[in-house]
This record gives sequence, C-alpha cells and structure tokens, in this order.
Amino acid sequence: MEGEFQGRDAPHFHLLMTPPHGKSSTGLHFRQWVSQAWAEVVGHPDSEQFRKHVGAGTKVNYAEGLRCRDSKRVAIYFTKHGQFKAKEY
Repeated sequence: MEGEFQGRDAPHFHLLMTPPHGKSSTGLHFRQWVSQAWAEVVGHPDSEQFRKHVGAGTKVNYAEGLRCRDSKRVAIYFTKHGQFKAKEY
C-alpha cells in the first residue's frame, strides 16, 4: 500500500491486492463495497456530497492488476507513485 495526499490534502491510496470473489455480507460486490465503505470513512455530512463520494468510487481496476505479474513492474509503479509531488486526482 502506498499512501499520499493530494494537493487539496485529501488522502489517496494505491493498493495492490487480490480482491475477494463474490459478494460481501452486505450483498455488494467488492468494487461497490469499497466505494460505499470509503464514502463512510470520508463521512461527508451533506447527503449529496456523500452520494458523490459513493458514485466516484475507488477505481478498482482488475485489468491493471492482471498486468502486475512482474515484480519489477510493480516496484516501478509504487516507486513512481511514492515520490512526493503535489497531485490532484
């Protein structure tokens, strides 16, 4: 996991993991569950902003993950994203 802050001081994480198959106990697939859970972590009090956080999702990318079979490529990716520089995602 690599964590960083965006230019607006919002946290941004890069994770490399094998997501679970199927649905969670809440009935959501992993991508949907992560979006909902992250919106709850953010905890915006305005219901419209909360809805936008859920809708924005978390960019779970299965295709990109399949490309991570080469450990050197993974190291380069995390090194690149771990360098400090102001980012706006």
